[in-house]
Amino acid sequence: MNLQQLRYLVEVADGPSLSAASRRLGISQPVLSRAIRALEHDLGVELVALDGRRLHVRDDAAPVVDAARAALAAVEKVSTVADRLHAREVTIAASPSHQTMLTGRLPELTRAAGTTVRLLTATDTDDMAALLRSGRADLGFGEAPLAPVADLGVHHLGVLELVLAVAADDVDAWPDAIRMGDQSPLRVAVLDVPERLEVLEKIVANAGGSLETVFAADDRIVLLKAVESGVAPTIATRSLVEGNPLLGFRPFEPVLGYPIAALVDPDRTSPAAAAVLDALAAVDWS
Repeated sequence: MNLQQLRYLVEVADGPSLSAASRRLGISQPVLSRAIRALEHDLGVELVALDGRRLHVRDDAAPVVDAARAALAAVEKVSTVADRLHAREVTIAASPSHQTMLTGRLPELTRAAGTTVRLLTATDTDDMAALLRSGRADLGFGEAPLAPVADLGVHHLGVLELVLAVAADDVDAWPDAIRMGDQSPLRVAVLDVPERLEVLEKIVANAGGSLETVFAADDRIVLLKAVESGVAPTIATRSLVEGNPLLGFRPFEPVLGYPIAALVDPDRTSPAAAAVLDALAAVDWS
């Protein structure tokens, strides 16, 4: 028994006919038939049966087909993991706003990894997870997901402080510290990303407040322009607001924050990616 025979068995099981399976495999029907018969001989069981003029996998052979699929998947995973051991670079999937948090740290992450570290844009947690599962990304970085992510690990890294960002000309109109109970509902501009808004609303509710959306943008640049021009304040990370001459901010009292985390695929984490994860875990994100 060999992997080629198992691959042939799976193709026959996928149907709809022996000729279709042989075309997908790029071999002749007689070669495919002989390989299946040889597998039956090696295993000592009958795997296929003739139904009229159609050769198909027997119903009672389904567990053998399932085991063959699992074996082929395991072999593919071995190859993927081996490739990751000598990865030429480490790719981190993150939203544009979270990429800004990582950009200045790329040199230290590169030193930790011993290889190039690059950023890849992800729109939300689902997109980030898809990039990891496809192998296009090694790590994800962003808000800690609200629920477990199937087949992936979540490594909590810390909590980012949230502030009320307002137009620089309007900052003096706000109290030195924002008490959520005194400002509820807080009228704000938001980024039109349901997952992000859900996280934000939960944080605000836990602080005893509520939000009222007066402006929504599907792009962060548009959102910041609206805040800078005085359309409405927004809730943003302190690190995003500080240094912007067109924005001022007021902290919340008590302090508001949201957890950030790294998303990883435990079966596809190279030593270089693990080193980057350790470096991210060592950062004081507060």
